[in-house]
Amino acid sequence: MNRRILPMLLLLSLLAYACGGGQKAAEGGNFTEEQIKAQDEAFGRMMAVHDEVMPKLDDMNRVGRQLKPYLDSLDDKTVMEEINLALQKLETAEDGMMEWMMASPKIGQLRDSLGHEAVLGLLQAEEEKIARVRDDMLNSLQSAESLLARIRENPKAE
Repeated sequence: MNRRILPMLLLLSLLAYACGGGQKAAEGGNFTEEQIKAQDEAFGRMMAVHDEVMPKLDDMNRVGRQLKPYLDSLDDKTVMEEINLALQKLETAEDGMMEWMMASPKIGQLRDSLGHEAVLGLLQAEEEKIARVRDDMLNSLQSAESLLARIRENPKAE
């Protein structure tokens, strides 16, 4: 009977140690549940900005395709320059999104290499970066749509 109790006590001790009460460490990491929750919330805020504007890429491409034919059909050099500038801004904004997505942090990699405060700081910085990308995308889209509407309203005057 003593031979069964010792392994059972050892197993219970290991289980109690692994659980660590309310400060249980995350799987494979050195973070508490509260820290994991804070990191997940910060990551979620960052991704919410991304998710808000990612669908706008389709709109940006559509408006760009609609503007391009006017480059060949209009004689007004000023309007042609406006179209080129609008197309350039759309492309730059799209490139900004693609670059951000390629470089955006993966939460698991951050947790493997950084401490809690560093993870939160990096996620905050990335949220600010994607917010700038969002602003660039929305501004370029609005500008291009306004230009397109103006050209369509009065194609001969342009």
